Amino acid sequence: MAVIVRFVNKKGQVIEKFLGVEHVSDTSASSLKAALEGSSCKRRDELLQNHHAKIVEKLEKGEIFSGRGKQQETTLARPGDTRWCSHHITLDRLLSIWDSVLEILQYVCDDGDIVEQRGRTSSLIEKMKSFEFVFILHLMIRVLE
Repeated sequence: MAVIVRFVNKKGQVIEKFLGVEHVSDTSASSLKAALEGSSCKRRDELLQNHHAKIVEKLEKGEIFSGRGKQQETTLARPGDTRWCSHHITLDRLLSIWDSVLEILQYVCDDGDIVEQRGRTSSLIEKMKSFEFVFILHLMIRVLE
């Protein structure tokens, strides 16, 4: 099944965006819904599993300690348009699950379905690993505190 989003932009032009191809066993409404819902949450679930595995590994090695309020579930959130606090929270969460984010991006780069997606992901990984990106990330977290 090909997944395409079609919408009308502010100028009144019809825009179509190809999102990808998803394998389905049949074309009943329930199987199509399951395929779409499953693919949209797959990356988030992988990120959470990866992050959880890293925390367990660090706890076993004694690099971090458990306790009340520590190692809470952390996910990335979209920053709000007007709240600077939401930008700070998003940047802080990105920093706390940094390794997991990079691993999931590498997974998308290696196993992505769309060539364009793999290229963009590869470019994003390079930018995120650059000194400039990391420096600005830490700077913005301090500025927005």
